[in-house]
Amino acid sequence: MPTWVTIVVAVCGCTGGFNLISLILQHRWNKKEKKDERLDKIEEKLEALTEAQRASMEERIRYLVGHYNKCGEITLSEKANLKDMWKRYVGVGGNGNLDTEMELLDAIHVKG
Repeated sequence: MPTWVTIVVAVCGCTGGFNLISLILQHRWNKKEKKDERLDKIEEKLEALTEAQRASMEERIRYLVGHYNKCGEITLSEKANLKDMWKRYVGVGGNGNLDTEMELLDAIHVKG
């Protein structure tokens, strides 16, 4: 085989090999970007659900503390359940909005 043919085949082989490697790498990067986009969407949905749950828990704690305060008494298990809900509220990022309600809860007479 003439030398010039060997050189042409080698150059075409290198270029083709480089193109193939480039295509493989580009495919992997695109796949990773799509995965990152999906993860971002999942994180956004999880954050929205967490915010909704926190708001729901805050409203429920306020309502129940007001209810038991109006009644003037609470059972020990009801009080424990409210305190547990408050701990979970804080665990999902709840702030000090319920401090007053928790102080009021502690002041409610425990029946039994």
